[in-house]
Amino acid sequence: MFVASQKGSSKILHNQQCFYGKRIRPEDRQLFYTVEEGEKAGYHSCKYCSAIGRHYRKESTKIKQFCEENKIFLQHESREIHVQTPLSHWKIVWNGKKERRSSIKRVYNLLEQLENYRKMKGEKIK
Repeated sequence: MFVASQKGSSKILHNQQCFYGKRIRPEDRQLFYTVEEGEKAGYHSCKYCSAIGRHYRKESTKIKQFCEENKIFLQHESREIHVQTPLSHWKIVWNGKKERRSSIKRVYNLLEQLENYRKMKGEKIK
């Protein structure tokens, strides 16, 4: 189950255990059974409690360090991660199903592929 506030213009969808979701007054709560149902109603996932957000925050220092060393731009949105390298741009979307860690693993795999490509071309990685 997911919860959102009927009042206000933020249109943020929280899971029931989210700190921010618990702060919504009971009379202002709107309940959704799935993320898709909430998105159809115009809400977007909370950056704090979404699965991809939790994993991103957990590994954020390692990810930021790697990105700085390899001149990679990484941006995290509610259910997406954008990765821009000197060679290409990827958009990784979490689909809301059980494979929650797969998006983060895909980022690591893509960054690893970039590192291998740079090694093949003889570029020095700082």
